[in-house]
Amino acid sequence: MKTTGHLVISFLLCIVPSFSNNCCQTELMQQITDQNQPQLPSPTNDNPPIRHFVDCWNDFRQTRNRGHFEQAKKQLIEYYRPGGQYEQDVAHICTAAITHFSSIRVSPNSAVIFDIDDTAIYCYQNVPELKDIYQNNAVLSHLHLDECPAILPVLTLYTFLIRRGFKIIFLSRRKANDNMIEITIKNLRSAGYTTWEELILFSQQERNIRDYNIRDYVENWKHTQREKLSEKYLIAGCVGDQKGDFHCPRSPIQCICGYNGYEVRLPNYLY
Repeated sequence: MKTTGHLVISFLLCIVPSFSNNCCQTELMQQITDQNQPQLPSPTNDNPPIRHFVDCWNDFRQTRNRGHFEQAKKQLIEYYRPGGQYEQDVAHICTAAITHFSSIRVSPNSAVIFDIDDTAIYCYQNVPELKDIYQNNAVLSHLHLDECPAILPVLTLYTFLIRRGFKIIFLSRRKANDNMIEITIKNLRSAGYTTWEELILFSQQERNIRDYNIRDYVENWKHTQREKLSEKYLIAGCVGDQKGDFHCPRSPIQCICGYNGYEVRLPNYLY
């Protein structure tokens, strides 16, 4: 196990590597057989379904119904309050993940891939558009970018995986410039993520290629990075909060044979 993070600045290949049959190893297939995600409690009359902030904002822009928009924000504030339903949901998901990872054999190259922002650490408080949500959190509202605290159930999962012998890889769309690299390493360590195998950030060259469609571009970039990593590691799982953390642009059979393993999907109703 490495005691310091090995930084990898990755550059997107213009040609996506072709699907390789060797990803369908028997051992890998056995480890990803149980892909069922834990079911969160169903909405009730007292707890209606949470609406995504982006959907609420788009509705407000069209209808100008501020009452509905404020009610939706109030629901999100309650969901994300310290000790609230968000933390309970994440704990539920991470507990199920620990149960899963307890049941599989760890190989010398077994690895789990973690996203960083709002997966390993809280970071939504750095999004200006979400000020109405995070300013109600006395802890998050006064923090700087390099002071983001750990999402504790995820840190518990990370610690369990380290002790079991899994290699940890952080894969993030954060900019790979000197300042952000330093901030990210400092923040991860201060939050309790003290060791990892690789830290892969999104290079500035890549960010400038297709800014007009950056979300789709990042999703494909993350998939490509997981595909490359599968050549060195047996990917046992991915932990994330966005579609791009699990996105596969190929056919279902290619995706199931490959690069995600057990998917630990955390809720994100903010962006």
